[in-house]
Amino acid sequence: KPADLREISLNHLIQESIELFKNSAKWNEKINIFVDMKKGIKLISDPDQIKQVLWNILLNASDAMPEGGLISISAGIEENDTESLEPGREVVKIVVRDSGKGFSEKALSSIFTPFFTTKEGGSGLGLAIVNRIIGGLKGSVSGRNHPDGGAEITILLRKEI
Repeated sequence: KPADLREISLNHLIQESIELFKNSAKWNEKINIFVDMKKGIKLISDPDQIKQVLWNILLNASDAMPEGGLISISAGIEENDTESLEPGREVVKIVVRDSGKGFSEKALSSIFTPFFTTKEGGSGLGLAIVNRIIGGLKGSVSGRNHPDGGAEITILLRKEI
């Protein structure tokens, strides 16, 4: 469906997404979520699509830590230095990191590929959908293993499409 663009408070949207996840059957009580957001981040985007992206990423992070752990979510505004979005423009940056085992080398090259999964019973669509939604919102998404451990997904979004 076409994006339903309107001004949104990213801070509110992230908190709402966390609450939805914590109140779902997918929630693991042994997980802690740490949030570090700059105050008052506003952007023009589709709130439902951003919530879907956050849901998929939180679900993956939770699945990666069946024994529990930490999910940290940070959000801020910075000057863009990537080629995929206009360099020099301010972008909203959202980083979600978990304290799980991280991506395997094989997974790292395929994490955004539809139907690629390392989870038993997984569809392989979670991060592929994230990639499609963020692309549709003219943003970019990348994944890596954090040097201190765990998987990290970084989303860059234009403040206005």
